[in-house]
Amino acid sequence: MKGKIKLTAFLSFIILVLVFNCASASKQGNIGNGEKNTVSVVMEGDSWLDYPFAKDLHDTIKEKYFKTEIDNKQYIVDYNVVSAGHAGDELLKMVIEFEFIKLVNKKIPDLFLLSGGGNDLLNKAVLSSIIKTNTNICEQKDKTHIDCFVNQKKLERRIEIIIAGIKIIANELQDIFEENKAKFEQDSTKLSIPREFKTIPLFVHGYDYINVKKEQENCPFLQRIFFRCQWLYPVVKDFDPEIQRKIAKHLIDEFNKALKKLSEDQAFKDKVFYIDLRETLGNEIWSDEIHPSTKGFQALSNKINANVIETLHKKWEFNIKTSSQKTGKK
Repeated sequence: MKGKIKLTAFLSFIILVLVFNCASASKQGNIGNGEKNTVSVVMEGDSWLDYPFAKDLHDTIKEKYFKTEIDNKQYIVDYNVVSAGHAGDELLKMVIEFEFIKLVNKKIPDLFLLSGGGNDLLNKAVLSSIIKTNTNICEQKDKTHIDCFVNQKKLERRIEIIIAGIKIIANELQDIFEENKAKFEQDSTKLSIPREFKTIPLFVHGYDYINVKKEQENCPFLQRIFFRCQWLYPVVKDFDPEIQRKIAKHLIDEFNKALKKLSEDQAFKDKVFYIDLRETLGNEIWSDEIHPSTKGFQALSNKINANVIETLHKKWEFNIKTSSQKTGKK
């Protein structure tokens, strides 16, 4: 008799667990359900998504719940992430190979995060053509003026190429959305995509200010041996440190300015959303000249999450409620 009672109790427990799991699964992806709020993301990019010497953006966004408070409401989001990012990739290569298209078609994500353009700017040949002392201009202006050291026209042309690639990606995402619109309407588990969307939202970010200096004391040992720790410094090493920092700041500012302008362009205003990551990192949380440490990537991923949720909240009035549900994530 006791054996039967134990067996019945055990079976009842199993049934309750199965019911609970099914209920949780049916809510996954339903932003605003008060439980687990999952947002699916496809990423494409460079070594900020594929940096072997620290937990990068891909890792730090994937591994934890994010809590953000907006208008006295706590937003809790769990990102379900896949990435096509590869260290060293230029944005032009991403557009030519279209590796991310397969992932987007397979996953049909809630949003797309692009972390690219840095290698297009920090290519040594590109930097060497953009950065040099222009003695004619320096004779007419203050010798510390940025025009003395940066060929603005060449810089702008290079950034225009990057922006053109982002426009191609944004248009491809819209095409995929249109082709799969019926799936969104039929799939009740993908309630995290509001019906007002006319595309898969593309979030882009600029980079934080480059940590340019002669010594990269935080650079991992294996990276020093097999790779490199500096990109900009070899090109600007003949300038004073103050000028080096001014050049680095100008490059990043111009790139960010172009991204912001694109997000405000009437043709892309509801397709491309810009995230400003400048002044997020201090010197102590860089691994090398252009790659943050794990702590640095965590700070960046927190800022990306806050921007994504705030953008979606303002644009589509998402209501993501507080959840006490826990997983293995931190």
